[in-house]
Amino acid sequence: ANLCEPHRFHCKKIMSGQNVAFSARPSGTVKRSAWQRVISKSSSKLLLLREETVLEHHFNNSNLRMDEWNELDELCRLISTRSHSKGECGTLDELIRNCATKVKQLKPVENYYAYPGSDVIEQLLKNLEERKLEHFCVLASSIARNVTSHTPHVMEASDRDGEEGIYKHRSVSKPYFEVLVVTGDDQVARDQFQDNFYRLRSPSDQFVYQLVFVNSYQDAVAACFFNSDIQSVIVGYGYALRSHYPLHFLHSVYSEGGDLPSEQVSELNLDIRLGEELHAWRPQIDLFKFAKLGVEKLATAKHRYSRLFFSRQSDMQELHLSVLGGVRNRFNTPFFNALKEYALHPTGVFHALPIARGASVAGSRWANDMFEFYGRNLFLAETSSTSGGLDSLLEPHGPIKVGQELAAKAFGSDHTFWVTNGTSTANKIVAQAICRPGDVVLIDRNAHKSHHYSACLTGFSAVYLDAFPLQPYAMYGGVPLRTIKESLLCFKSLGRLKDVKMLLLTNCTFDGHVYNVSKVMEECLAIHPGLIFLWDEAWYSFARFHPLYRQRTGMSAAQKLLERYNSDDYRQRYRAWAAEFAKKDQSDVNTWLDNPLLPNPDEVKIRVYATQSTHKTLSALRQGSMIHVHDELFEREVRATFNEAFFTHTSTSPNYQILASLDVARRQMSLEGFALVQSQIDKAMSLRKAVAADPEISKYFRFLTIAEMIPAEFRHTGLDTYLLDGSETKELHMAFNAWGEDGDEFVLDPCRLTLHIGQGGFEGDYFKNKILMDRHDIQINKTSINSVLLMTTIGTSRSAVAYFLESLKTEALKLDQMLNEIGAAELTVFNARVKKLTSDLPPLPNFSHFYKKFQSCERTGEGVMRDPFFLGYSEEDVEYIPLDDPRMLNIANETREYVASTFLIPYPPGFPVLSPGVVVSADIMKFFHALDVKEVHGFNPALGLRVFKQEALDRHVGVPKKVVSSACSSAAPRPAAASKPAAKNAQKSAPAAATVSSPASK
Repeated sequence: ANLCEPHRFHCKKIMSGQNVAFSARPSGTVKRSAWQRVISKSSSKLLLLREETVLEHHFNNSNLRMDEWNELDELCRLISTRSHSKGECGTLDELIRNCATKVKQLKPVENYYAYPGSDVIEQLLKNLEERKLEHFCVLASSIARNVTSHTPHVMEASDRDGEEGIYKHRSVSKPYFEVLVVTGDDQVARDQFQDNFYRLRSPSDQFVYQLVFVNSYQDAVAACFFNSDIQSVIVGYGYALRSHYPLHFLHSVYSEGGDLPSEQVSELNLDIRLGEELHAWRPQIDLFKFAKLGVEKLATAKHRYSRLFFSRQSDMQELHLSVLGGVRNRFNTPFFNALKEYALHPTGVFHALPIARGASVAGSRWANDMFEFYGRNLFLAETSSTSGGLDSLLEPHGPIKVGQELAAKAFGSDHTFWVTNGTSTANKIVAQAICRPGDVVLIDRNAHKSHHYSACLTGFSAVYLDAFPLQPYAMYGGVPLRTIKESLLCFKSLGRLKDVKMLLLTNCTFDGHVYNVSKVMEECLAIHPGLIFLWDEAWYSFARFHPLYRQRTGMSAAQKLLERYNSDDYRQRYRAWAAEFAKKDQSDVNTWLDNPLLPNPDEVKIRVYATQSTHKTLSALRQGSMIHVHDELFEREVRATFNEAFFTHTSTSPNYQILASLDVARRQMSLEGFALVQSQIDKAMSLRKAVAADPEISKYFRFLTIAEMIPAEFRHTGLDTYLLDGSETKELHMAFNAWGEDGDEFVLDPCRLTLHIGQGGFEGDYFKNKILMDRHDIQINKTSINSVLLMTTIGTSRSAVAYFLESLKTEALKLDQMLNEIGAAELTVFNARVKKLTSDLPPLPNFSHFYKKFQSCERTGEGVMRDPFFLGYSEEDVEYIPLDDPRMLNIANETREYVASTFLIPYPPGFPVLSPGVVVSADIMKFFHALDVKEVHGFNPALGLRVFKQEALDRHVGVPKKVVSSACSSAAPRPAAASKPAAKNAQKSAPAAATVSSPASK
């Protein structure tokens, strides 16, 4: 039996604080005697658990159901092999009681699954009551094997033999899913519905499904969370509001509409509300509605149902086909299917690619090992053809076009484009499509290098925004909203707001800082209604598929704001806000900075782009990325330039295997993304808890908390850690509260774990390469001076979690041994190294400034990197200065300004410390000296820092200076009044002329 951290934590929680924990062996097993003691003790404690506590544990741990069936299987083994004498695990009667307890513990959860089903649970209890132990053990063990192996099984009426208490379950070879039916308590009607529905199934169906029945609103929500196999929901009538199980914890954690609806709510509104809540949990699943009365009213109301049906009997076949069709649509991978079909056709190749179909390597004496390593199918699918059922990425009209449309639906965008050159290329495509020379882009200084290269290629003026520093850990967070507003208000005060084209931010950051996306966009649009947003979501592709993360994604926030600003409720809210805001002292810029702002619905346009490295967090091949677009003006203003940018940066020979993997990655997340991301979170939480709970590990290693990664000023909800004492539901409640739109300005992705290693005397780069990789074959990504970054993904296994914990334990014990053996002198050296890594870190440098000749406006701090970027192409205009040169060591005392001629980019994390045209500051040099990474792009240690010669700078004419509008006024900007609600589909009124604020400090 596997015993990993999620179960270990569960044991500790349920055993009244008793610390029961084991170290997993490399094989993932534990000593039998220890395991038996846990079963014996924990089962007796579980007798005391209320149903709510049982369900609450499952809500917080997606692996717990599997673990509990494993425990029951082990109890069955003990019953089958032991004598009746009392032993270490107790008497046979005690084992039977423990089995009964375990089955009762599983009962509330199993109501939400078709397999094995609630009737089987009742049969298990009956077998125990009648002491039919052989029947019980055979049935329970077979279920446990199927549940833990994720092997789908179905049980049909003809398979039952209730008199003997034996159930025969048939395995399923086709893709399997379950359909939730929400209806009343009439068992006869349920049985009739199920029998009629199952008669419609055919052996020729592409899928196999089973029905799960619940009888309340609350149970429907719970089932969609607990059971990831549910792909469709049929909402009938006559269902209750509340479950007979205590499920209020579910709504205390998250509910789209807030509290549970009142008992007096109409059936129509209850149906609408249930559809909204199910869609909020899992927007990918298909929702169908059987309406007894008033189907026309529901049809004309705003609802989330895919299709409405009136009569159960006459529409049963259509419903069956709709259920299959909805899943088939998500299961479809048009390009992957086309590529597989193409590979099966005999083809004569008189085109490029000698390697196509393996022709040049399969029979080679010198290259056939490549064919054997990769396999036949890879080469059969390798082609330059865009015909024969395939498609062109540059001009898609067939399966690529359909695949991108399916991706847009899955990721919540208006348009989605596949990119085979990675998100570095995706970022350049978006920048070139939107920006022209002279446009201003507000950009996070710590953004990925591809954005800075975009500035060089497109010629836009960059305004670098500084993120908040995390000095003790030598890293940066995100850009505060106040900093962004200050920059926008500065441009507005100068009459140059129209020059600002785009705001570019990374969400989430390398280290897991996540913006309040809706809040950022709403307040920025209140100042600049036409601002375009580019969210670099390179590490965030998975976020769409879980309700915690989804609310802080670019596409979801864009849709939410679009719906909000088109509503009459928002117009009323805006008018009330504008009237109240007019009473404040608007001549003071702090009035605009300190108060929340709302945009005028008559002026605002939602224009949002997101770039994602699908390969980083989903099941896509390396370099597979996507661009998602939610832009009201895309077709009118951007489509043509976007196509040109796409042609510019996209290869005419895109890799078909990458494209196919993007297709499959979308399919997988559309069908099982919710479960995969939930499991990813569980594994991250288990890592955090295990490290914190182990006294040897935590002596030298610890995961940084939310409070350490995000300053208190950005966390008004007070959430400072994901490891709270008390109820696990309290953890999730506080997390959802903090992640909501009214929550914290920044939150921390729980799946990105920063391990602080300074207390062990380790530097990040050394620990990554020499300890984790060379000694334990563990791969991690980013490092800082005193930390390494781990991340759990949908591919992280429980075995990997256990192995990492074991490796960390090994290193902690080695440190203990080493410190016990060394002398006083060596201990002094060790303590000095620890102090250097934990207390004496160099200050993090902010952006200095652009050299005066590359600044287009000194007031706003904007600079043009294109000029210095290409000026640096001439070796005659640059010089190299070694880092130990006195000029660099004492740069603060130099009268000359040294200007970088190229990017200086430590990798990871991949953002520039210096950019072309930026002045080298003393803080930057001090930080660069303290860097622990060995790979620094743009820097040759043998030559030194590459800077411009002074004569080259003197010779350069400089970039054109921006002219401040003569319309500038000292009056602060005043919010325009929204027009009164107009008729539906009425055209928006022209934007009101805005006055200009007093200059904002920069």
